[in-house]
Amino acid sequence: VAPNIRRLLLRGNQIGDKAAKQLAQALLCLHAPSGEVHKGWCAHLWYLDLRENHISADAALAIAKSIESQRGTSTGVQHLDLSDNQVMDQGVKGLAAALLTNDVLKTLRLANNQLTNETAKYFA
Repeated sequence: VAPNIRRLLLRGNQIGDKAAKQLAQALLCLHAPSGEVHKGWCAHLWYLDLRENHISADAALAIAKSIESQRGTSTGVQHLDLSDNQVMDQGVKGLAAALLTNDVLKTLRLANNQLTNETAKYFA
């Protein structure tokens, strides 16, 4: 994985769930039993654009795990754009839960993801 990449723009590539899950795995910050954080991409990549990629709730949950893994770090993905996918309410629920332990992510874009009014309560 290229640690010098700061922005990854994959808009409109139709990567789908499989590739999105693999990317999420690569972004995990691994926590050792001692509490030490072993940083891979999580320490360097700060902007991730995944708009228009046919990403479903299932892959959004994998991305949420990588966002959650940034706890205890001062670096990581600060801007995540998942607009124009199929994240739906279930995926947003996972992302919102990940934000409870993440203070690095500053911008989360979810436009056009087949969300209902139910989604708002996850951020309340």
